[in-house]
Amino acid sequence: MVLDLHFSPQTEAKLQERAKETGKAVESIVSEAVEEKLAAGSNPSNAVELTPQQKARVWSDWVAGMARWASQNLPAGQIVDDSRESIYSGRGE
Repeated sequence: MVLDLHFSPQTEAKLQERAKETGKAVESIVSEAVEEKLAAGSNPSNAVELTPQQKARVWSDWVAGMARWASQNLPAGQIVDDSRESIYSGRGE
């Protein structure tokens, strides 16, 4: 298949630079980029794979953010009653 693609001057400059760095033709770089994008398919999580250390850092940051949110949004000393009795009270059980 032959396509006629038009890129912005900035994108074209980046492609030319990448071609120069890798010793490949611009056409080859564009083709590889398209193939990589298609390989990711409908599951974009395949596009970026995190290392176990990165996953742990993301999780730790999320936990810390939730702790900050809770401290800012719940009155001091408030205890959440999540007992079965409080959840199902008034339902005839």
